[in-house]
Amino acid sequence: MSGYGGKGGKGGKGGKGGKGGKAGYGGKGGKGGKGGKAAGGYGNGLDHAGSEASAFLSTALANTRDGIQHHWDGKPTAKHSPKPDAASWEGFARLDDDSRGVVLDYEIYQLFHVNDTDVMGRAPAGKMKSLIKMSAPENGSDMIEAQLGFVKSAADLRMDRLPEIQVQLTDIVSFFGAISYLQQDGTPWTLALLRAVKRMAAFVEMPVKHRLGIPRPMSFAREVQPLIQTPTHGSWPSGHATEAFAMATVFEALTSGNSAAEAIEKESQPMRLAARIATNRTVAGVHFPTDSTAGALLGISLAEYLVAHMKRHKKLGLGRQYGGKDMDDFNLHTLKTKVAPKAESSIQTAGKDSLLHELWHRAEAEMSH
Repeated sequence: MSGYGGKGGKGGKGGKGGKGGKAGYGGKGGKGGKGGKAAGGYGNGLDHAGSEASAFLSTALANTRDGIQHHWDGKPTAKHSPKPDAASWEGFARLDDDSRGVVLDYEIYQLFHVNDTDVMGRAPAGKMKSLIKMSAPENGSDMIEAQLGFVKSAADLRMDRLPEIQVQLTDIVSFFGAISYLQQDGTPWTLALLRAVKRMAAFVEMPVKHRLGIPRPMSFAREVQPLIQTPTHGSWPSGHATEAFAMATVFEALTSGNSAAEAIEKESQPMRLAARIATNRTVAGVHFPTDSTAGALLGISLAEYLVAHMKRHKKLGLGRQYGGKDMDDFNLHTLKTKVAPKAESSIQTAGKDSLLHELWHRAEAEMSH
C-alpha cells in the first residue's frame, strides 16, 4: 500500500532524521530537526508566511509585538466583523492542506461501507448497494503452485525494476505526474483529488485485507526471498493495485473521458502504468498476481462510483464479483475479461453545491489546459 508512511522528517544540524508519518501525513520531527512534509503532499499548516515555524521565530514575533503595539483595551478594531464561512467552497479553499484533506476524507468515506467483504456504495433513500463482492481466493495446491510460479518468473525482473519498487513504496502520484502535467502550484485541485482517491482506496482495502488475512508468497516458500520488507497486513487484495487503478480510473475520467473498461480495452497509458505498479509488487515478491487482480477490480469499482457521484450521474454499473479460483497471471489482457460490472443501478449523487461536485469541476478545468 503506497504512501501509508510519510517521508521522514529532515534531521536537524547534527540530528537524526525523523520517523515517517502514517497515511501520507507529515513525518515526525527528527531529533534536533524539524518534521518533514509527507510524500503524500500534506503540509501541517504551521509554517509562517516567510519561513518554517521555530521557537526562535516565535520569540522574534513576540518581541516585535511588544515593540510596535500601542495601548489596546481588548475591544475589536477590525473594520468589519468577520462572518462564518458556512461550509462554502471559498472557506474550504482557504484551509491548509491537512484540514482540507480531513474534510475531503469525511465527504468521501461516508459514501462507502464494507460489509464483511462486500464493498458497498450509497444509493438513493439511504440504502447501500454492492459495488463489488469479494470472496477469498482458493487455497488449493494447484492454485498456489500456479501463482507461485508467476512470482518465481517475475523475480527475474527485480534488478531492472528496483528503483520503481523502492520509490513506489511511498509515492505513486509522481508516476502519474510523468504522463500528464501535475504540479502543486499548477494543478492543486487535481492533486488534492488524486491524493484523496489514494486515501479512499486504503480506507476500504485495509478492512478487506484484515478480514481475510491471506498469507503472503513468502509464507508458502522461503525461496521467494522478497526484495523489500513483507508488510504485516494480508496479501489480498493488493493495496498498490487498488490505489493505482483507482487513480488511473479517475485520471482517465479527467483527461480522456473513457471509462475504466474502455481504457483497459485500449490499454491506455494510465492503465498500463497502474498495471506496472501492481506487477512491481509481484516482482518484489510480496504479492501474488491474484492479489493485483482483486485490487484492480476493487480500485476501479471505488473510483467509478466516486466519479459518477461527483459528476452527478444517477446510474452506474455495479455488482462485480471476484475471488475463488483464478489461475491467471495478472495483466491488462486478463483483466479485460473480468472488469465488466453485473448490472446498472441507481446511486446517490452529489448535491450541486457540494464540495465534491465543485472539486471535480476545478480538477477537470485544470486538466483541460
